[in-house]
Amino acid sequence: MLEDKPYPAMLKSILSVCSRAIFTKPIIDRALEPETLYEASKGIVKNIKIIPDVKEAIDYAVRTASKNEVICITGSLYVVGEAKAAFSNLTFNHI
Repeated sequence: MLEDKPYPAMLKSILSVCSRAIFTKPIIDRALEPETLYEASKGIVKNIKIIPDVKEAIDYAVRTASKNEVICITGSLYVVGEAKAAFSNLTFNHI
């Protein structure tokens, strides 16, 4: 998320339906640090992991998700761009 957004309210809305969260950071100066998101989310979801690199965060999510879990990637368009690139290079042999 970008630092100029109402991230506490956004996190509450998004994370209230999640069993876990992985916080990452796109390559842009306005992005919030994952640690800031972590602090704002501790009371909402218990299972939180910080992986600063978007590609590594996506790889971890895919590797650790069960067959019945859904992976939802949220954030800015900067995250979407990096996620799209990561998925284009990801192999799904381990699922």
